[in-house]
Amino acid sequence: MKELMKFTPQKLLFFIGGLFIIIASYFYLQYSWNAGITERSKIASIIAKSAADGLDGIMLRQLGGLPEDANTTAYVSIKSRLQKLITIDPSIRFAYFYTIKDGKIYFMVDSEPVGSADESPAGQLYKEASQEYYLPFQYAETIITKETTDHWGTWYSILVPIKNNEGKVTSVFAIDYPAAVWFDLAKTNLKQATILLFFSYIVITLFFLTIRSKNKIKFNLNQQQILADISIELNKYAGEKNLISDVLKKIGLHISVDRVYIFEDDLEKQTTSNTHEWCAKGIKPEINNLQDIPYDNKLSDFVSSLDNQGGFTSEDTNLLSKGLKDILLPQGIKSIVIVPLVVDGKKIGFIGFDQVSRFRKWGKETINLLKIVSTAISSALEKERHIEEAKREKDKILTIVQGIGDAVFVVDQEKNLIIFNGKAEELSGFSKDEALGKPYKKILHFVLEKDGSVNDTFVNQAFATGKAQEMTNHTQLVRKDGSKIAVADSAAPLKDKTGAVIGCVVVFRDISREREIDKMKSDFISVASHQLKTPLAGIKWMSQILLDGKDTKPSKKQKEYLLDIYRSNERMIGLVNDLLDVSHIETGRKFDIIKKETDIVKIVDQILLDNRQLINEKKVRIIKCKGTPKKFLLNVDGEKFSQAYNNLINNAIKYSKTDGQIEIGCEHKEKSIVFMIKDHGIGIPQDQQNKIFSKFFRADNASSQETDGTGLGLYIAKSIIEAHDGKIWFESKEKIGTTFYFELPIK
Repeated sequence: MKELMKFTPQKLLFFIGGLFIIIASYFYLQYSWNAGITERSKIASIIAKSAADGLDGIMLRQLGGLPEDANTTAYVSIKSRLQKLITIDPSIRFAYFYTIKDGKIYFMVDSEPVGSADESPAGQLYKEASQEYYLPFQYAETIITKETTDHWGTWYSILVPIKNNEGKVTSVFAIDYPAAVWFDLAKTNLKQATILLFFSYIVITLFFLTIRSKNKIKFNLNQQQILADISIELNKYAGEKNLISDVLKKIGLHISVDRVYIFEDDLEKQTTSNTHEWCAKGIKPEINNLQDIPYDNKLSDFVSSLDNQGGFTSEDTNLLSKGLKDILLPQGIKSIVIVPLVVDGKKIGFIGFDQVSRFRKWGKETINLLKIVSTAISSALEKERHIEEAKREKDKILTIVQGIGDAVFVVDQEKNLIIFNGKAEELSGFSKDEALGKPYKKILHFVLEKDGSVNDTFVNQAFATGKAQEMTNHTQLVRKDGSKIAVADSAAPLKDKTGAVIGCVVVFRDISREREIDKMKSDFISVASHQLKTPLAGIKWMSQILLDGKDTKPSKKQKEYLLDIYRSNERMIGLVNDLLDVSHIETGRKFDIIKKETDIVKIVDQILLDNRQLINEKKVRIIKCKGTPKKFLLNVDGEKFSQAYNNLINNAIKYSKTDGQIEIGCEHKEKSIVFMIKDHGIGIPQDQQNKIFSKFFRADNASSQETDGTGLGLYIAKSIIEAHDGKIWFESKEKIGTTFYFELPIK
């Protein structure tokens, strides 16, 4: 026994060797297990990040974790891509996006088919979510969860935070791996290591296997890193010509192929063309020889494989159909693999690898890599098409804008100039180079003629209301040299697909000549009206004396004639006054609004008293709405308010039916008061309602019923109300009646 216990050098060496083997085996087994877990974690993380980066961020931002998202194009598109992702890696069970609302987790979109028992519809609350699901929002980092169990099963999940343009995490992309699958790689490594321990040369074998394992992991990680880099680059793709070629080069060098290329289809011509190509050193490029290749019977097998099998592979092109050999063999291609490029379920082309220098067997890794890359490149090519289409549209618009006879400029959301046509250069005195990129206010100074104050309200209102706005009358443009020209026109908002205002287009023109003619016309009307007022006043005075009859004692017939003269003269005085008012409104002279606290009820009562003769003649009843106060003070120009209200009530009386009624009233709002005058008269024809506030316009039915009238009353009323920062509108149906409303601010 003692002899056995003695350690001979051989036994000692054996013991030490055995101990070393046991220790080495233990550590190797431990290493293999951990390496499997680490490899699974890294690969899963990279796949998740690559897939998240490859998805369209603009579409994702359209989803809000709401049930109605399921009806959107963005939801359908992202769901389709998630379903493709889980087909590429069969170990993935679920892929989905979720977000946080009110401290709870809600699903946005997942990879399950619509109606599936395992589907998590948009907006569904994830009641079983553990605290780990909240960590990406808190730390903005990718999280690999611990083993988690819910009603779907037991999982390990990769959680990738998705950030918006401000860097805030708005959602999380998650991939679930079944717990059993998660440890498959580790178990496999352990099993392999255990088997190898039975061999006599285990130390040497373990050493080489470790190196091999490391190289494999490095290769896989390198491949996943390349995929991640490609996804990031293509996601930022904005039409750069060399970017896709650089991507093809990265793939070609990594897989060690002779050629990588992209073909894009022309659906109208039913042809396909080589648009991008990378060739290894010493390989002849073929891109110029592969343009407008028809999809005819020669390619029927090829097209069928792309459409039905999702790809086309050949380890020996000599075994292909004659039509394909006629295309491939002249290029020296010995082996080839191709997958389709698909956007929204439609094939737009294909991407492929080929070997010229040797025959090659294509592994699953290579084909899967090509499929992943094809998804990212499909999106990039579609983006490229949209960019080119947008550029063509922009060039077309610029050509049209440059050809317009009026001055045109366009501003973006920050009100910086982005378009400035030739006429705008001519009128402003600034060149396009001086203007573009600058705030429009620094280049184009619009001011009011009467006091030189800034007039940019029409642009601000276009942004605020989302509706076209006209320039205020008597607006001038201060040119670069300091001179001023009269201008007129409007501003219209530019909107995106959602209806949000993203800019504004302003069209204006030089109306100096029109303004000069208007001034001459207004001066003439003003002078003529003033000259007419004196004789008309004399006629009125003499008519009143004669009608009084104290000295003349006219006969009954003579009184009738005198009364006609008096009434006609009154109409002439009214016309002259209206013309003077129009002249004052258009020139801005003698049309100052002097506001002071005024009793509106008193003014309305006086207007009704002044119109009592017309009211009696038409036999109409004036009804004040319930709640009308006995006194109401408002900060207005009393004289001009009275004129505007009188014009409206006078029209209501004149165009009411005999024995009809007129309702008047007002409604208090938080910051304004709305006045209402409603008649049940002849109404305004629908096709003439858009002209009702125009100068000298009278509707056809009004002219036939009431021959007297200038067509200026409503124009003057509108001008007075707008000068009070108010607005006026109406509702009318022919033969039923009209209701006029006007709103004035309380302060």
